[in-house]
Amino acid sequence: MEGIKTKAIYSTYMNTPLMASNIQSMTRAAADDVQKRINQRFDELYMRTEAGYKPHVCLICDEFVNPSKLDILSMQTLHRNRLLLRAQPWNQVSTSLASCYKFDGYCGDYADDATGGIESLLLSPRASYITHSDCRSASGFSCCVACKTSLQQEQMPRFAIANNYCVGTPPQCLLDLNEVEIALLTPVKTYGYCFSYTGGVQKQLKGSLSYYKVNAASIARAAMHFDVLGLHDNVVIMLYGE
Repeated sequence: MEGIKTKAIYSTYMNTPLMASNIQSMTRAAADDVQKRINQRFDELYMRTEAGYKPHVCLICDEFVNPSKLDILSMQTLHRNRLLLRAQPWNQVSTSLASCYKFDGYCGDYADDATGGIESLLLSPRASYITHSDCRSASGFSCCVACKTSLQQEQMPRFAIANNYCVGTPPQCLLDLNEVEIALLTPVKTYGYCFSYTGGVQKQLKGSLSYYKVNAASIARAAMHFDVLGLHDNVVIMLYGE
């Protein structure tokens, strides 16, 4: 009887508004904890700006930088290497391409005369100037470790924009596409792979890999024959070997 009575009391308590309120409080607390951890992770990976979240991008090579490998490039180091980072006849950066790499963002508390000449350098417009609330941490431009090390030695970084590692900005017709449409832009790759291997049961696989450039015009002509043969909805796979 005592067990039945206890079970009845527990069942009554579970159906009370107090228990429902406790469950809602626990659920809300768990959801708030999950949201807090997600926001903390985003704060570690991205910068929070007035326009939203922004990834860390190197000012010199225009590449995404892992926050754990992020470094700060000072304005003084940038000015010492301004001759390296300009468009020169030797790197043959066209005027239209160089116009895609102009940094016109926030440069800290420097006056206009202190930042003079920065608009003539080949820099990533997607980089950021990072400031810290405490005076113990240095402020400067977002930069990767490799580029900063090279500039401190007054050498051209290997993957710098000024070292002709630049592709420009996509045209507006590509920027207007959604993710699915962008994925459909390259159904045929311009490079091919050829695998050759031997092996079997209880034997190691040995072989070679050939990497070669594909003639896109030849691929297009071959694809046109599919229409002639009526192979509109077929995928043709050719396996060749000995």
